[in-house]
Formats: sequence, structure tokens, C-alpha cells
Amino acid sequence: MERTVKIAVCDDEEKYREDIVRFVAEHCVVRNVAYHIDTFASGRELAAPEGRMAGYDIIYLDINMAQMDGMEAARRLREESADTYLVFVTAFARFAAEGYRVDATRYVLKDALLKEGICESLDSSPPHKCIFSRFTDAFSVLLSRRIGVRVPSASTT
Repeated sequence: MERTVKIAVCDDEEKYREDIVRFVAEHCVVRNVAYHIDTFASGRELAAPEGRMAGYDIIYLDINMAQMDGMEAARRLREESADTYLVFVTAFARFAAEGYRVDATRYVLKDALLKEGICESLDSSPPHKCIFSRFTDAFSVLLSRRIGVRVPSASTT
């Protein structure tokens, strides 16, 4: 049975929550990846009850939020789990350096390239690398047949 990737999206702006969910869902469908997405409007909502965040494979987290900002939610996440793939999605580039303190793996700006940033973060995330390897291998075979060159798959390198 295929593993379902558990994803949380936390942003206090409904428009961005909806955009991120749509981009993630579209990308997972294209890649034939089973997924489940939960949404949260604040860091406080995401962090309660204690232990909830550790259940996610990937968390997309805004930084500038009322109640509990994304940095505080990220610090609490790291107390629960070092394994969750954390992606900050924010309009403020000035927070990027602070993201390293909580082991954020990606930093996506809310700009015209938001969709590309979300898709790139999914393709490079550890849960997706394992799941997407089937897609990559199939693409390599198709490409090699089309141009007559063998493309090494991730499993042979």
C-alpha cells in the first residue's frame, strides 16, 4: 500500500493557505503521490495539542502571524521532532537567517514564484524523494527511449 504524505499548511492569511494547498495538491496529483493536508490559521492552532506537529512529514509555515508566530511554532516543532521537513513561506526575506536556527529546510517567498517554490520544495523533501523515485525512474526510461541515451536512475547512482 502506498504511503500517504501528511502535510500541514499554517498561514493566517486564507488566500495563501488556499494557494499553498492548491499547489501542493496539484503537484501531488501530477506525481501520483497519496497525500493528506491539514490547514491551520495560526502557530498556536498548529502547536496544540502538544505532539501534533511531529505527526507531519512536511509543514509549510508562515512566519509573521498573530497569537504565535511561525518562529515560535518552529521552535516547538523542533522540541517534538527533528525529522519534519519545515518550509517557511513568508513575504519577509529578513527572517531567512533566523530560519536556520530551527533547521528550516526551505524558505519560499510569497511572490510571483510561489507555485514554483512550493513545487521545488516538494520534489526535494525526503518523504517525496522516496515516493517520487518511481516517477523519476519511469521518466528516465521514457527519455532514454526517446533520445537513445540511458539516463541513470536515482537508485543506480
